[in-house]
Amino acid sequence: MSLNDFRTAITNTYTMLAPGGVFRLIVPDLLGRAKKYIGDADHDSSAAPDFLRSCLLGKETRAQSAKGAIREFMGNSAHLWMWDEKSIFSELEKVGFVDIRRCTFGDSGINMFNAVEEKSRFHDETWDIDECAIEARKPL
Repeated sequence: MSLNDFRTAITNTYTMLAPGGVFRLIVPDLLGRAKKYIGDADHDSSAAPDFLRSCLLGKETRAQSAKGAIREFMGNSAHLWMWDEKSIFSELEKVGFVDIRRCTFGDSGINMFNAVEEKSRFHDETWDIDECAIEARKPL
């Protein structure tokens, strides 16, 4: 999502939530990836390409056919904006969310979240990075 799309989505989420409602989101953690990149950059020639791949940024190839170009355009498989904990906290606070915190798999205490959350979403095994998982509440 673009920054403006994200802002629209969290504003709409806030509006739709009942007072006291809980919202959780998980996005790739830019800070974790940046730290890994900096740590690897001194001694690994693949650090920059690995960083871009882990963030789903950049393009290794371009579509060569019209069908491929349409699939690329419609697919939305690349990130248009990246987040870290502080930047998401700030955006959620601006909308009005409270009790904003970093969360982990299964710690919500809400059965509906437990039914749909996947442990693999909280930690990227390929890059060995904890993702930016955030919980926030609409005030009563």
